[in-house]
Amino acid sequence: MSLFSRDRFHILFYAEVHRYGWKGLKVLSIWFFGSLVAAAILSPLAYQFTLWWHAHSPSDLTVYLTEKPLPNYFDRLRWLIALATFPWVVLQCGLASSRKLGLKSRLPFYHYFGWYFFLGVASIAGLVAVQQWVGASTFRDGLTAGFVLNTILISFLAALLVALGEELVFRAVVLRMFYTAFLPVVSVVLSALFFAYLHFDMPDHLWAAHNQSPEGPGMTDGFYVAFWTVFGIIRSFSPLLFLNLTLVGYILTVVLMRTRSLWASIGLHAGWVTLILSYSHLGETPLGDSSPWWGSHRLADGFLCLAFLLSTAWVVTALKHPRARPWLKY
Repeated sequence: MSLFSRDRFHILFYAEVHRYGWKGLKVLSIWFFGSLVAAAILSPLAYQFTLWWHAHSPSDLTVYLTEKPLPNYFDRLRWLIALATFPWVVLQCGLASSRKLGLKSRLPFYHYFGWYFFLGVASIAGLVAVQQWVGASTFRDGLTAGFVLNTILISFLAALLVALGEELVFRAVVLRMFYTAFLPVVSVVLSALFFAYLHFDMPDHLWAAHNQSPEGPGMTDGFYVAFWTVFGIIRSFSPLLFLNLTLVGYILTVVLMRTRSLWASIGLHAGWVTLILSYSHLGETPLGDSSPWWGSHRLADGFLCLAFLLSTAWVVTALKHPRARPWLKY
C-alpha cells in the first residue's frame, strides 16, 4: 500500500475511503477564528486588569506582567482558548478515543516514543557535531555538570509539553481535517504549510508603531493585534524559516502516517526540541551572528538545517510503508 493511498484511519466522521467532506475544515475555521475573536476581546481586559492589580498590589510579578505588550497577552490567551476548546473540537470530529487519536497502537507507547525520541536527539546531535567541526558554534565556557544536567532536564520537560500539545493539535486533529477534504498528498502538504504559518506571530515593530496612546491599549486594539496575527506573516516572512518549519510538519506527519502512532511523532518532536533548547543555552555562536550556510547555536537557521530536513523528508517518504508488510497488523 502506497504511503499516500487514502487510509480510513485518518478520515474523520467514520466516512468511507472514497468519500470527501469539508465538515472538519468548517470546525477548524470556527476554532481558529473563534479563538482569535475571543482573544481580541479578552486581551485588553486582561491587560487593564494587570495594570489595576499592579496599582493596588505591586509586586515583582505585576511589574513583569505590566512590561509585556498587548500582543503577548493576546497570543497567550489565543492558545489558552484553543486548548480549552480542544475537547469540543475532538467531540465534533468524532475523535473521542485514544485509538482514533493515535495514542493507542499495536505496540506499547514507550516503544514508539523511545525509538523516535532517540532518533530526534541523535539527528540534532549530528547537526551540532557538524557545526562544531566547521566552527559555526561552540559550547560555552565554564559549563558545569550540574548546569548541563539541569538544562537538559528542563529542556526535556518543556519539549515534552510542546510536543504533546502540538502533535495532538496538528497531527491528531488538523491533519485529519485536511485529510477528510482532500487527497492524501494534498492534505499532508496543506497541514504542513498551516503548521509553519501558525509559527509566525504579529511582528513587534507593528505594535511598537501602533501603540502610541499614553493610557495603554484600548478595546479595539485587540482586533488590531488579531488582524496582524493573521496577516503578519507578510511583514515578517522568512523563506528559509518557513520552508524549514514546513518540512518539520511534513516529516512529523509522515511518521504518524507510517506508524499510526501519535507517540512516534511526539517522540521525534520532543527529541528535536530537547536538544535544540538545550544547545540554545549550552552553545554559542563565536562570531556573534549566524552563518547563512551553517546557521548558529539556535540550530533552526542556516542551509545546513534545510539540508538535514530535506534528507530526512526524503528518507521517511522513500522507506517501505510498514502496512505493506502482511506480518505487521494494525
